Amino acid sequence: MNVSATDSAGETIDYSAPDSLQKSTAALNIDIAQIALLQARLGLLTMLEKHGQGESLPGNYILFGNRPVEGLFSRMLESEIWTIPADENCLVCGRHPIDGDVDSKADAILALANCEE
Repeated sequence: MNVSATDSAGETIDYSAPDSLQKSTAALNIDIAQIALLQARLGLLTMLEKHGQGESLPGNYILFGNRPVEGLFSRMLESEIWTIPADENCLVCGRHPIDGDVDSKADAILALANCEE
């Protein structure tokens, strides 16, 4: 899928092409706070789901649009949930050797959280 946007100068930026020029955009504090709240909510939903008290999300990647984007978001404040497979060569989601078992460490931390009503 081609994900592109038009900047204030009218130039189209293709965010789906990693080798193309990427430009940052300014964000308002309210935009940053809104994304932080979404992340917190998703973290809590994930914790509840791990303890059998919530439903799992239908994907592993969430896109949130604060404005309409042709071909992706038809209106502002719309979101999409996608499933994107891990890339073995990715330093973030790939299967690289790491110090210890991150999943079991994360589970141990979550077990300490009280997820009961």
